[in-house]
Amino acid sequence: MIDSSIYFKYYVSEFEKTYILLIEKELDIFFSKCLKSAETYSVIIADKPLVHNKEMFQQLVLSPETIKNFLENIILKINEQFKNNMNGICVNYECINSFDFNKFGNFLENTIKNFTTTQIVTKVSEKIMDFTISCMFDALFSNIVINNLCEKIISGKKILHNNNLQNQIERHQRLIYKQIEGFLINTKVNLRNQLIKVYITSINSIENMEEIASIA
Repeated sequence: MIDSSIYFKYYVSEFEKTYILLIEKELDIFFSKCLKSAETYSVIIADKPLVHNKEMFQQLVLSPETIKNFLENIILKINEQFKNNMNGICVNYECINSFDFNKFGNFLENTIKNFTTTQIVTKVSEKIMDFTISCMFDALFSNIVINNLCEKIISGKKILHNNNLQNQIERHQRLIYKQIEGFLINTKVNLRNQLIKVYITSINSIENMEEIASIA
C-alpha cells in the first residue's frame, strides 16, 4: 500500500507513481525474507533465551549493514531507470536519514529477560513436582512397573498443563515473533517514506528548474 500522506503533501504524477510502486515492490521482497528469518530466530530464542544477543539478531534477522546494502542497491536500480526518463536526477545513500542502529536487537532485551526467568521457574517447578511424585509412588508401591506407569499419568508437566514449560516456550515464540514483526514493519515504513519523499522531492525540483528554464 502506498502511503496516502505522501500524495497529500506532494503532487504525484503517474510517472512518479511508477517509481513509488517500484520502491514498494523492492521493500516487500526484502522484508518478506526478513520475516522468514524472524520466525526461525523466534523459535531458536524461545527454546534457548540465553543465546539471544544483538550480534546474533543482526546476523540472522537484520543488521545495519544489510539495511545499508539494500538501500544502496535499490537507489542504484532506481537511478538507472531515471536516466532513461529524466536527466539530472541522482539520489545517493547519504540522502536517507540515519537510523538508530543501537535499537537493532536491543528492543527484545526486557522480553527475553522476563521469558528466561519464567522458563527457569517453570522448569524447576516441574522437576520438583516430578521428584515429589516419584518419592510418593516409591513409598506407596514396591512394583517398579506400577511406579513408572503412575509417573507417566501424573507428572509436573501434566499438572501445570497450559502453564508447563513446553506450552510456555510455544507462547514465548509467538510473542517474540510478533515483537520482531512489529519492529520490521516500522523499519519498512520508515524506509519507504524516506525513499518516496527523496525521489518525489528530486523529481519536483528538476521539473521546477526545467519550467523556470523554459520561461526564461
